[in-house]
Amino acid sequence: MAEKRSRLTIESNGKYRRDVIHTAVNLERLINPLATTTISHDAGKFVCNRLYYSVLKHCQQKHSTNQCIFVHVPILNAQNLEAIVKDFLLILEKMQGMRVGRRTKDEGRMPISVEHYKDENRKPTDAD
Repeated sequence: MAEKRSRLTIESNGKYRRDVIHTAVNLERLINPLATTTISHDAGKFVCNRLYYSVLKHCQQKHSTNQCIFVHVPILNAQNLEAIVKDFLLILEKMQGMRVGRRTKDEGRMPISVEHYKDENRKPTDAD
């Protein structure tokens, strides 16, 4: 379960009975420069695993070119917040770069930084 984890973990697969579906994303390459992220081969036994398996199965059945990963986020606290958010934003940025197809002129990088999440007096925005 995520509350027992201390780092971001990206799940390599989803399982249902004897069927195992692996993400098509090269996870080793994805996490290579990240400080607080590891690869997990066990998404759990309940909701997380079933959701991930279902999305992977849907992509497989539809022959989708979409990339799919499942990230478990640990409980955030003052000691890990900055590092976890930094890694998560890098994951999103790298996944965005893996998108198949062309971007429209309105699509760009997410204008979010670690500082965006550190300001306790900040009001929520559309970017949240």
